[in-house]
Amino acid sequence: MTTSSDPAVEAAGLEPALYDALVRGDLDALDGMLAAEATYVHSNGTTDTRETFLASLRAGQYTYAFIRPEHSRVSILPGAIVVTGRVSMSVGPRGGSQVVVPLLSTLVFIAEAGRWRLLRRHATRVAETPRPSLADDKDAIREVMARYCHAMDAGRFDGVAALFMPQGEWTTDYGAAIGPAEIEAFLTGLVPRKGEGPQRKHYITNIVIRIDGDSAEAVSDYLVIRESETGLIPVMGGTYKDRFQRFAGTWFFRRKELVHDIAGDMALKPR
Repeated sequence: MTTSSDPAVEAAGLEPALYDALVRGDLDALDGMLAAEATYVHSNGTTDTRETFLASLRAGQYTYAFIRPEHSRVSILPGAIVVTGRVSMSVGPRGGSQVVVPLLSTLVFIAEAGRWRLLRRHATRVAETPRPSLADDKDAIREVMARYCHAMDAGRFDGVAALFMPQGEWTTDYGAAIGPAEIEAFLTGLVPRKGEGPQRKHYITNIVIRIDGDSAEAVSDYLVIRESETGLIPVMGGTYKDRFQRFAGTWFFRRKELVHDIAGDMALKPR
């Protein structure tokens, strides 16, 4: 991933991009991700250089069925990005059995040749902790949906955008936006804040959630009520079609689609 003027955006994508390349066995991508002096320390203490790690991958010594980060913490330093946290990975030799290993992991990325590259990786095996229950996951997803409504009604569109993955999509019949920055800008130009127009409240009900590992889908009904000269009026009865992704132990919107089943005058800003 190339360096840019926004290290926070870069930092959010470094760990998932590395793990995605490892799971896919994409040696070309990994060749570009590893710094010239990279060292890769495995949880059993084995230490690889850039060259020996790539050679081991090429020989099939390490293959990964999945790598799932949990509770990652990102620190942005001058010239470096450090990612620490728990990771669960399924690893084994090509054609052999896989073993699920829980780890504490540290990744150090440096700016080299115009992009962020992995300089150090260190992992320590730890006792496995139980994953959240299905009920816990559903509660967490319902809270994300509620925080969306709270932030939207308060005009905190940066807070709405922060609930989306880096490539998350917000879409409806009058427009769409991809990524937190674009979502924030789109909503700022669409929904009036206090003093810019009538205020509104969102209500969600009839929520059905289906969870598949670190992905989830939800369908719900929503009602929007806004103020008017004659009092409160209902202006929208619709359906939310949501897709979620768990990253670093937290659920985010991957896609949010608004279906307007019964529409009135939303009093949005002119487009």
